[in-house]
Amino acid sequence: MFEAVHAGCKGPLTAGEIFLRIQEALVDRAADALEHCSAELDELSHRAFHSEPAQQHAAKSISEKLRATLRKLGQIGDHVSQIRDTQLGLGRIAAFVCETGTTVLNADEHSRLKAVRADIASLNDYQQHLSGKVQFLLDATLGFISIDQNDVVKTLTIVSVVGVPPVLIAGIYGMNFTHMPELHWAFGYPFALLLMLVSGLLPLVWFKWRRWM
Repeated sequence: MFEAVHAGCKGPLTAGEIFLRIQEALVDRAADALEHCSAELDELSHRAFHSEPAQQHAAKSISEKLRATLRKLGQIGDHVSQIRDTQLGLGRIAAFVCETGTTVLNADEHSRLKAVRADIASLNDYQQHLSGKVQFLLDATLGFISIDQNDVVKTLTIVSVVGVPPVLIAGIYGMNFTHMPELHWAFGYPFALLLMLVSGLLPLVWFKWRRWM
């Protein structure tokens, strides 16, 4: 900041010149910070929507990557919010000086101050764009988490549905009532095992036919 204020200085600076250089340096720094946030958001967006599945499973699990993405989005959102608050203060200061500092600023400095106000207004628009992008990526990340959770629930549902018929058959033939025709049948045990196997495979075939797995 100090170097930016004194850059190209060949003599003593007036109060108006110092004020304008500080304003311009702060606006430039805010613009650089927003560009950095935009680059980070572009990287997260490319990683979320354009990465190959093999690359997504390479280093860490999906859940760990989603948690890291949520943390990164939160940090970027906080940074953009802080820049917005700073620019709001700078805009109010510039507006006040532009309206009341006509006796302090000359015509050239007044035009520079108007340019600073225009830059602040454009940065505010850019901040709104980045905030919308942060919200979009946040919604997309939460959607990926919901999809991942749905896949887990679907797997557990398939396992439970496949396991119910064999358990039911084993429960029926495990009651050991006196009058059970298959109890004294020589092939009763293999028949029960085959029946349990078929009853477990049929739901799998049906799920495969419906493309649920």
